Amino acid sequence: MSEHKINAPFTGRWAPVPLQGLLELMKAKQYHAAVVWMVMLADAQPDPLWRTSRSVRSISKETLMANNTIKKARLTLMDLGFISYICGGRGTRKKLTYAVTRIATFNGKPGHSEHDNTPPQKPIGDW
Repeated sequence: MSEHKINAPFTGRWAPVPLQGLLELMKAKQYHAAVVWMVMLADAQPDPLWRTSRSVRSISKETLMANNTIKKARLTLMDLGFISYICGGRGTRKKLTYAVTRIATFNGKPGHSEHDNTPPQKPIGDW
C-alpha cells in the first residue's frame, strides 16, 4: 500500500470534537463509535437543536464502514449518552433522527443549557 501524505490544509466540513468524549471512546476501544460520533456531530452542530438524520448509508459512504458496524456504533453512542433517539424508524417511513449531546463550551463561549431558553450559540467570525 502506498503512503499518502496530505500537504495541503484540510478543507470541507469542520466540527468541534470534545477531546474528553473522544478519549473516553478511545479508552473503551470504541473506535468505530468515535468515527460515527464525529460524523453525526459535524452534521448536528449547524442545527439549533443539535439534531441529525444522517442515514446509515450516508455515513457508510463517508466512512467506508459496514452498515452493521454503524448501527452498532449508534447503539453504543446511545448507551453512553453521546446521542439520543428522537424519532423515526421502527416501522415508520420517517428518517431516524437523533439528538447529539451539545458541547458545553464552544469557541470559548457557554453553550446551550437544558435549563436555558435561549438558543445555543454558534461560532461567528474568523476560524
